[in-house]
Amino acid sequence: MHVKAAVADGHRLLLTSANLTEYAFTTNMELGLMVTGGVLPGQVEMHFDRMVEECVLIPVGKRWP
Repeated sequence: MHVKAAVADGHRLLLTSANLTEYAFTTNMELGLMVTGGVLPGQVEMHFDRMVEECVLIPVGKRWP
């Protein structure tokens, strides 16, 4: 699995297989899902926040503690 995810404001969630490359946009067959509203976007955002707190994920530009 090579999924990408983005959450905005706890209200919008994008899950996709697409890379942000010319090849992905012109040649590959990619699939994405946009979830707007409901509880899932907020749940995913809280999960990401917990992973940052536990140093499983590190924000861009921040050094490992």
